[in-house]
Amino acid sequence: MSIAVYPFEDFKDLPEYTIRIVIGKPQNHNSLHTGIIFKHEGRTHFFHLAWHHILTMEVSPDVSDYDKILFLDFPFFDINDETFHRRKAIIPYFILVHELNADSIPYAILYNSTKFLESGKLDIGEGEFGLTCATFVLAIFRSKGINLLDTGTWFNRIEDKEFFNTIYYILKDKIKPEHESHLISNKNCVRFRPEEVSASSTIFNGKSVSFVQAAPLGVDLKSILFNK
Repeated sequence: MSIAVYPFEDFKDLPEYTIRIVIGKPQNHNSLHTGIIFKHEGRTHFFHLAWHHILTMEVSPDVSDYDKILFLDFPFFDINDETFHRRKAIIPYFILVHELNADSIPYAILYNSTKFLESGKLDIGEGEFGLTCATFVLAIFRSKGINLLDTGTWFNRIEDKEFFNTIYYILKDKIKPEHESHLISNKNCVRFRPEEVSASSTIFNGKSVSFVQAAPLGVDLKSILFNK
């Protein structure tokens, strides 16, 4: 099954209240980054957990720091009037979450149940410490009853050890001891990869997407992003 992707700049031509997931390869990085884009008041907004304590909502964003950045289909939000009203309601929630959490979300890999409350405040799950760019996307949609992934079907993969080591090396001198201890004790936890979270939106129909559905689409998407 092939996956359709679209240039980031084409999003400006889509209608008001459109919501999509975006994926990009930052320059000089071997990892991928994901977030949400939406159309509000005629402008593109790029909403993403950029890094530790940096939740960003960029309006008419400059994406020149990416080698490639694309958006994907999200048919769940486009199928009928009911979802149009859902989109219209969820965008103010995105804005609220950003206002309340712009500089306070720790970067951490373990993810099970973290979400945002109706008030917009972050509700850290038991035994968890924060979010990644990918689990931020999962968490904010989950907060509105949209469970993109069947997370119980994911498992630890040895290839993610390098990702953990990179994150730990960058963060270890910038975080509190309890955060460092959390990272170390969960170094073998399940990782939800940006390409799999992003790709899940293309086949999500209200039923959570399983690993066996998302993983091959993620492989295709990663290949597109790393193909010069």
